[in-house]
Amino acid sequence: MSSPARIFGTFLSPGRTFADLAREPHFILCWCVQAAAGMGYGAMLLHRVGRYGLAQQAVMQSSRTTALGPAAVQTATANAAKFFPISLYAAPVFTIISLLFLGWIFQGISTFLLGIEVRYKQTLAMVSHAFLVWTVYTLLAMLTLGLMRDPTTFQFTNPLGTNLSFYLNKGSSPAFLYALGSHLDVFAVWALVLLSLGLAKLGGRKGKFGSALAATATLWLFYCLVVAGVAAAFA
Repeated sequence: MSSPARIFGTFLSPGRTFADLAREPHFILCWCVQAAAGMGYGAMLLHRVGRYGLAQQAVMQSSRTTALGPAAVQTATANAAKFFPISLYAAPVFTIISLLFLGWIFQGISTFLLGIEVRYKQTLAMVSHAFLVWTVYTLLAMLTLGLMRDPTTFQFTNPLGTNLSFYLNKGSSPAFLYALGSHLDVFAVWALVLLSLGLAKLGGRKGKFGSALAATATLWLFYCLVVAGVAAAFA
């Protein structure tokens, strides 16, 4: 399969695509698509919402803001606005770093938990394509922002109603529940299934989807609980 065919095949025929990636692991075009979507989203946020509006939203969502006076809030917002363009355009770089790390994690899962020897490049290619799910999420967020008459009301930290936290009030909800709910997302489950399928396909005849799903789901649940616990601790 060609690289463009693999990108579309991740959604249209994931089993065949991941099997092909196991034979010839390539991911550069995949990274380019993810980076382009991330930078496009950042540019659209700065254009439609503005860096000050984004900074104001971020500051007001912090639990520490309630202890600050109006002058301190204004200063914090102005300081945050200076760094927002940098953080938005740097986001694709951190995405690729995360993929590099996850490739190593899934190589360990395959080797030590599933008993399947795979190369790092194979798991990296598999993870990179499975995470195209989040590129779809980004594109939908861009579409939502583009259609809004008042872009200042756009919640950039949680733009789509695909997770539990979208329907909770952050101020009145327990920090642990709110953080955990943000990970109970339709797209997270979709990515989880693709990662499990990809991991199974890397093992060839030895690969079992059920075993891969159990290992991946356990890792994901552990991650969700840790992140929610940290959020509750610093709330």
